[in-house]
Amino acid sequence: MSKKLSVLLLDGLCMSPWYDFYLYKALCAYANVILGCITFHLDKDFFKKNNVKNYPGPLDIVARLGIRGKLTRQLLKAFEYYFNLIFWVIRFCLRPMDIVHIQWLPLITVLPFELWFIKVLKKRGIKIVYTVHNVLPHDTSLKYREVFKRVYHEVDALICHTEQARKELISGFNVPEQKIWVIPHGPLFHDRPKIEQEEAKARLNLAGKNVVLHFGSLRPYKGTEFLLQAWEWVAKAHPKAILLLAGHGEPSYLEEIRRLIARLEIQKQVRCDFRYIPDEELPVYYQAADIVVYPYRDITQSGALLTGMAFGKAIVATAVGGFKETIISGKTGLLVSYGDVRGLANALNELIDNPVKREQLGREVSFYLKQHYSWEAIAKKTLDCYECILREKT
Repeated sequence: MSKKLSVLLLDGLCMSPWYDFYLYKALCAYANVILGCITFHLDKDFFKKNNVKNYPGPLDIVARLGIRGKLTRQLLKAFEYYFNLIFWVIRFCLRPMDIVHIQWLPLITVLPFELWFIKVLKKRGIKIVYTVHNVLPHDTSLKYREVFKRVYHEVDALICHTEQARKELISGFNVPEQKIWVIPHGPLFHDRPKIEQEEAKARLNLAGKNVVLHFGSLRPYKGTEFLLQAWEWVAKAHPKAILLLAGHGEPSYLEEIRRLIARLEIQKQVRCDFRYIPDEELPVYYQAADIVVYPYRDITQSGALLTGMAFGKAIVATAVGGFKETIISGKTGLLVSYGDVRGLANALNELIDNPVKREQLGREVSFYLKQHYSWEAIAKKTLDCYECILREKT
């Protein structure tokens, strides 16, 4: 197509600002893209400092008000989100776009408003793409299966990040195979300035330590309890090793983690940095790490894993979901079975004892990432998806 496509990249509650940012930047080389994200409430200047203009619609106020009460903030953000969706419906009635590419439907399990939004846009001749970051929401089992089945059949195309997700959509939701595009999740923070590992460790007061990093928002499906059970064995074998838990989460869940650490008597070898880590500090944590661990119970695909790969780190992960497709065990990382406490402990011990092996895995994973996960290739394949559905008859 000679004329650039017009695309609204919509993440109305800013659920994945880093992914949105990198995809937006890559797509802008091929299409006229509006980044439909509200201000990220944990980092209000995220888009500005990354030289990106976000425009979710006429309302983008709540995140900037600094509201401390979670329920009040969520209710106001929901109102803001719905108002902006109505704005886009009105705007598209006057001036349609080619594609609306939805990243998340965060309130679809509460009200069917977003499904109405999709149906109205389709009636206006706008093609809808939905990225299936998770086949079903985490920690919900099959509770919302029918809700998402309706979404998956309503949109024009689905993008998922792994072959396993594609198979689940076909077998579990009866989605036609030709409707699904497998496009990988790209690396995050790969373009940030790097610092030397020793300097990073010094900044975190971890000089001379073997640092095992577990980074990101902490939620039950990420297997932190499983990791701590394995760490009890690692701590006995390696007194100078430190498990660094870095990220934010629900206060009640973080308190559970603290209690488990105390019960296992590993407080001296676990450091808890329980807070949102801004992206300026993130490279320090990853550069300080000797090993990055992903002990997830289940996952479709993980931006956190791609971040660890981008920093060229030795990775230990569970053999679940997209991890099995992304990590080649023994070559680009080590895979263990979820729940195998001694297996996870043995993998961590092996890498702590073997710096040569860590360096080898880091080099291999960096090379593999550059070959298979470039944002340019991701953008081109996403554009192919857009053009394909535009050629189809409505």
